[in-house]
Amino acid sequence: MIFKKQREPMCAYCFHGRLMMGGRDVLCALKGVVSADYRCRKFNYDPVSRQVKRRRLPDAKGLDFSID
Repeated sequence: MIFKKQREPMCAYCFHGRLMMGGRDVLCALKGVVSADYRCRKFNYDPVSRQVKRRRLPDAKGLDFSID
């Protein structure tokens, strides 16, 4: 399973909010400027707003990609 069924409501993942330049604040269409971890009753999860953390691949050597 990629995502949890129960999501912690936060304005950073809300349909009504857009992350501001610093990433610490959210511009909410309903509440104005709020903290990214703020939550209200109008929370509506938006999967597009979610930023997935990238996984690091193990270091590969040239021999890993050669064809014999």
